[in-house]
Amino acid sequence: MEEDFLETAVEAAHRAGEIILNRLEAHRDVTVKGLRDIVTDADIAAEEAILEIITERFPEHSIYSEERPFQGGDTPFTWFIDPLDGTTNYSRRFPCFSTSIALAEEGQVIVGVVYNPLLNHLFTAEKGKGACLNGKPIHVSKRAELMKALVALDWVHSQQVRRKMTGIISRLALSVGTLRTMGSASLGFCFVAAGWTDAYFHLGLKPWDLAAGALMVEEAGGKVTRVDGSPWSVEKGGLLASNGLLHSELLKFFAAAGIQPD
Repeated sequence: MEEDFLETAVEAAHRAGEIILNRLEAHRDVTVKGLRDIVTDADIAAEEAILEIITERFPEHSIYSEERPFQGGDTPFTWFIDPLDGTTNYSRRFPCFSTSIALAEEGQVIVGVVYNPLLNHLFTAEKGKGACLNGKPIHVSKRAELMKALVALDWVHSQQVRRKMTGIISRLALSVGTLRTMGSASLGFCFVAAGWTDAYFHLGLKPWDLAAGALMVEEAGGKVTRVDGSPWSVEKGGLLASNGLLHSELLKFFAAAGIQPD
């Protein structure tokens, strides 16, 4: 059954990726949801394709998806879906976006899939079975020196939280090797899992943003916590993911900047 879960998520992610790529160069209808928050017709079409596949296989499962209300029932299984993570990037043709699909059982994420259709990068993870990129095992970096670290991050929509972020960014800029902004939280986590970056943080994550990626990092040997060091869960955003070696040092920057998880 667990293999069915992963196979279903992979099939759905690939189908969503096809839709996203097919619409990349076409005219897109863009709707403003809120401050710095948009949705395109590609988000909606990709989401519909994912939901069709999952609900056909597992009609009794609950579903949290970014563009639709919660669909729930009396079941221990819940899917978390972001059909197009990095919508702003996508709408501007900035090549960093993905599809994220995860499955939790009794609140614990057991399957995670993140697909980057532009590069045909398929990240997969199963609880207790490791993480892979296109079927090959991946592992976090072994970098232990903060001054040589590549730390990725993402901005949030809230003006208030952005003001707080400037505090930690100004401190980090003088203490790490370099900083990068992703624009796709799912890829932010996956880059840590693959060892391409050494840490990633985001202060405004939703369940569909973090579920697959957080599992990916842990299954690749890394560490994920809330920014105050407490355990993460799908219900609570404000996370730091790292290779584990840099985690305790990085947490000190959040404390010094007075940043608490949301």
